[in-house]
Amino acid sequence: MTSTAAAIVVQLWRVQLDADAKLDQLAATLSEDERARAARFVFERDRRRFVSARAALRSIIASRTDIPARKLQFEYASRKKPALAPWCRAADLRFNLSHAQGVALIGLTHGHELGVDVEQVRALDDTEALVAREFSQGERGVFAAVPVAERSEAFFRAWVRKEAYLKATGEGLHRPLADVEVTFTPHEAARLLAVSGDVSISQRWSMVSLAPSPGYVGALVAEAPAVRVVLHGFDDAGALARG
Repeated sequence: MTSTAAAIVVQLWRVQLDADAKLDQLAATLSEDERARAARFVFERDRRRFVSARAALRSIIASRTDIPARKLQFEYASRKKPALAPWCRAADLRFNLSHAQGVALIGLTHGHELGVDVEQVRALDDTEALVAREFSQGERGVFAAVPVAERSEAFFRAWVRKEAYLKATGEGLHRPLADVEVTFTPHEAARLLAVSGDVSISQRWSMVSLAPSPGYVGALVAEAPAVRVVLHGFDDAGALARG
């Protein structure tokens, strides 16, 4: 994390999605289309997690806008990046949500694009194929030098940083992950290195590494030279300083 007088402030929440909560009360704060999306989940656990994440997002934004959570309206750009509808925007509020298994991250700031991503570290059967397809040539060389025992975490560290950047820009699946080059070894600070080979783009963005819960990695990316992150719901401040 970078800290300077010119740093923008990003509020970051960790939400435990498997906490005991009354699903009906949470669902009542969602929009009709959100409830329809929730109903399409096959497994109850996944439905509960989706409802809990969306309700948490609405609750946080409601506390910053003085608009009841159930009345907030979202709109989606052509590439599906969510934003508040014009009538309920407050001081150019920007936000992003990501969740994996039972953990969600919600980032919020004003006037600057941001993206967050979280993943549970786990062994994958197709890691090598994913690295070959989604990593740049330089990243593939770096990954090959990572000790085998550390490769799962290194892979997901790279993955969440790439995804967080693409969520911040709104490009999502419209830009290949291999275009976004990042640091991801344990001894390197989190940084955007280049986009499609252009290193100058990295100067406009800050990247923060996160350890939201044991066994999870996350990343926050903001369109600003420096950021100051204020944590909510994290166990300890060291969540910003690992990896």
